[in-house]
Amino acid sequence: MPYTFMDVVLVGVFLLGIFAGTGQGMVRQVFSLLGLILGVVLASRYYLALSDYLSWVGSPDGAKLLTFVVITLALLAVGNYVGALVHRALGYMKLGCVDWLGGGVIGAVETLFFVDIALILALRYPVLGLPQIIQEARIPPIVFKLAPALLAFLPPEFDTVKKFLQQ
Repeated sequence: MPYTFMDVVLVGVFLLGIFAGTGQGMVRQVFSLLGLILGVVLASRYYLALSDYLSWVGSPDGAKLLTFVVITLALLAVGNYVGALVHRALGYMKLGCVDWLGGGVIGAVETLFFVDIALILALRYPVLGLPQIIQEARIPPIVFKLAPALLAFLPPEFDTVKKFLQQ
């Protein structure tokens, strides 16, 4: 089976995450990853209740998807901001090579986590035929196997995706 456009996009996103991580450094990436994890946990817990405030979106599923994404990205932004402050405060330590190598590794982990979230949301809230595209691609099954702990954070509404991922 040949690689699809989705596979190329996922590999590109993963490489960008590594390069961004090396550029930002380990300290910033740690806080960014923590923000992303906290964002997913809080979004999983509160997106259903808060999606009622987005009735203007037009569809209930669209409101739920937008709420989940906004909560997650807001906490990711907070994590990035705190990481930048801590990085600036620790600037005198001159971590150098360790900082950018660690940043690359943590950037890879964060990107993997982020891609998993995006793919899971695309499966739960089908848009533009993405579930079909994901099923035809070769990379998503590999990505899904690398982050099994993510399934524990998903609310019951995601049971259909959990079944798909456990195949």
